[in-house]
Amino acid sequence: ASLFVGDDGHNIDTTSDIIGSRGKFPGHCSLSSDKKDVATLCFGFAYWRNTPATRAFTRRMVDALPKYERDDQRTANCVLHNDYYRINNNKKNSSGVALVGKWKPKQQQKDDTAANAATTTTTDADAVLQVTVLPYEQIWRYCITTEYPASVVVLHCLNNKHGATKMQGFRNMGLIPTTPRTPGANDNNNNTMVYNW
Repeated sequence: ASLFVGDDGHNIDTTSDIIGSRGKFPGHCSLSSDKKDVATLCFGFAYWRNTPATRAFTRRMVDALPKYERDDQRTANCVLHNDYYRINNNKKNSSGVALVGKWKPKQQQKDDTAANAATTTTTDADAVLQVTVLPYEQIWRYCITTEYPASVVVLHCLNNKHGATKMQGFRNMGLIPTTPRTPGANDNNNNTMVYNW
């Protein structure tokens, strides 16, 4: 679970096809052009635009799920790492911190060198996919205190994948009251209404 705590209007570039927080799993399918810097697309916070490139990538992911133990994050990163090629060097975006990569399917790499490449039309299957991996400075993972930098837009607490521990992380940050509020009691106050997800 993720929780917005800041204004994303100027901090997150929404022109990419897929935008997500930065992770390290699966490390063997890193998207960084720097071999020493592991950077993967983490699904704790992810935004997928409905574009031709995203639709083609999603179809490839669905087909590859059994190969990657039916894990969506492993599959997305490994499909990009293994079945696509990077057409830029993961340039940093205008804020100077996010990794932005443009990717094409490897089959299209072969087609680009073919004699008829100039006459082929672009389809969903060969559209360029732009992926932005946001930095840790914007997607905060360490929810152990009530303080976090002003640059943080989203809290995505690092813990195991159980809802109860994620909720405890939000409580540790002071974002969820420790005692439940009874609906209707003092409705004119500023308490947060909490629902179980």
